[in-house]
Amino acid sequence: MITLIFFAVLLVGAIFLGTPKTPDVEITGVTTAIIPSLAECLQQKNIQFYGTLGCSACKDQKKFFSDTELKYLYVDCGYKEDLSQKCKELKISEGPTWIINGQHFTGIQTEAQLRQLADC
Repeated sequence: MITLIFFAVLLVGAIFLGTPKTPDVEITGVTTAIIPSLAECLQQKNIQFYGTLGCSACKDQKKFFSDTELKYLYVDCGYKEDLSQKCKELKISEGPTWIINGQHFTGIQTEAQLRQLADC
């Protein structure tokens, strides 16, 4: 009986002592936030860009986004000679024009520029 108890203690001890312990890791000053896509950020801030039909720069700007994203981000002003009323009111003269915090930014904006301008 003592032999059986001794063997059981050895077995349990071997299991606990033989199992490698994972080191304690302390992470300080690190945040793991998910960075939203540019389109998500712009949409959350109600930022859009305006363009006209036949505008090649507008077509190039659109390439930055999917068709689904463009539904929320792009406003078609019509032809330059016959702008929509909304675009006239916003004083859109050419495209692409981004309106961010009440300020107009005309021309193609890179992802980095948009992230900086919109604080995304």
